[in-house]
Amino acid sequence: MRDATSLAAGVVLAGTFAWAGAAKVIRFVRWRDALHALALPGPVQAAALLGVPAAEAAVVAAIGTGAAKAGAAGALALLAAFSLVIFSARRTHGRRVPCGCFGNASTRDASIMLVRNAALALCAAVVLVGPDDPGLAGRAGMPDAAELWPAALVGVGVAAAALVLWQVDAAARRARRR
Repeated sequence: MRDATSLAAGVVLAGTFAWAGAAKVIRFVRWRDALHALALPGPVQAAALLGVPAAEAAVVAAIGTGAAKAGAAGALALLAAFSLVIFSARRTHGRRVPCGCFGNASTRDASIMLVRNAALALCAAVVLVGPDDPGLAGRAGMPDAAELWPAALVGVGVAAAALVLWQVDAAARRARRR
């Protein structure tokens, strides 16, 4: 039973962090604008701009390749940092704070975001106290880590290329409007 619970918690963590990271890459301008609206110090904003999506991808990769406990620990660290930012933003922005996490909303209710973070932290804790797991890649029928890393790198390359093309397209549209 602990195996299944830990696996389910890991899948929830990996899925959530994959979605969050992908949203930041796909909607990069919105992510950048949300960071700017949070009024974080310049060096923190600069580091978070690319560092947060990379850290979220690292959580997904760790959970997927057999280092689930390391991925869960990374998720806890990110969730703690995100929660501190939410608390800080709540003081200056009120109940609705800037968010570049998921979906289309540019602001979200801070309380809901904190509850979400607490639920994800609980998932991370379940993985941390659960049995060692070979990761999603170690399951029968799944590719092993040696096959996942090249696929992940290709995925990152495709995402980066899509982001560049999207930015070029946006710049071309702005130039045509002038």
